Amino acid sequence: MLCDCHLHSRFSADSEAEPGDILKTAKELSMPAFCITDHLDFDYPYDEDFELDMDRYYPFWSGIRETASGELPHSLESSPGVGNSSSLSEEINLSGFAPSPQKEASVLASPYPEVLIGMETGLEPGYEGRLSEAVHRYPWDFIIGSTHLVHRRDPYFSSYYAGRTEAAAYREYFESILETLDFCRDFDVYGHIDYVVRYGPNKNRFYSYESYADVLDAILRKLISMGKGIELNTGGYLKGLGVPNPAPEVIRRYRELGGEIITVGSDAHNAALVGHHFKEAREVLLDAGFRFYCIFRKRKPVFLPIS
Repeated sequence: MLCDCHLHSRFSADSEAEPGDILKTAKELSMPAFCITDHLDFDYPYDEDFELDMDRYYPFWSGIRETASGELPHSLESSPGVGNSSSLSEEINLSGFAPSPQKEASVLASPYPEVLIGMETGLEPGYEGRLSEAVHRYPWDFIIGSTHLVHRRDPYFSSYYAGRTEAAAYREYFESILETLDFCRDFDVYGHIDYVVRYGPNKNRFYSYESYADVLDAILRKLISMGKGIELNTGGYLKGLGVPNPAPEVIRRYRELGGEIITVGSDAHNAALVGHHFKEAREVLLDAGFRFYCIFRKRKPVFLPIS
């Protein structure tokens, strides 16, 4: 089973997934590891607040990691911003997870999921200073950089597409990624590069890599030159696209251009969806020419075979 490196829990404004349920689902799937990547988007201009409470989030998930690995959790009293440490201790005491008889050196050999801790950061020019501060606040394993806002507008909403062609709206999204890459560099992989296609009026009915090859190639070349990766995000299947984000042609092109760093993520906001459509993801990776994919530990890629 591939490792899921894009997951949201109740620390994200748009998720109610319980951490214990995420861990249990991953274990039931025999998933060697997963990475929690809750949202951090500064000054989101709509109703929800995506400004992650890092001072509660990181210590909490650290406790989950230690419990799952069979270690005794570190004292929570000294963790900044934690508040009631006894209630947190109760929350991380997950039933059904006895200590492992021995801690394996390899992620592939461990009988319990390895818990990695990261964030999905919303990248925007003008926010690079605050983003850098957040990324260096804790020893994160993994940082996804994503474009959720295009000049302060979210393609999730129909207003983003109003008064222009769908193609123009898609192109602005892709061009904004190029603009962002000139300012924001403190991330490991770029998330769901064609996210905009999930929400367009016709979704991917008229969308193709070839229609935007100039700007998509520029994005991929730029990421490769920066030493950054991309992700295969299976959220596209749930949105009715029939393919992941980005589309298989984009993933194949990334490999053709020399890209090697690729993670796999479900973008699940519900614990029952951890690892969804990973069989399809495996085939997409193999068809694109990949034989290895990545997880990240302490911001460093670890290459694992696609089995």
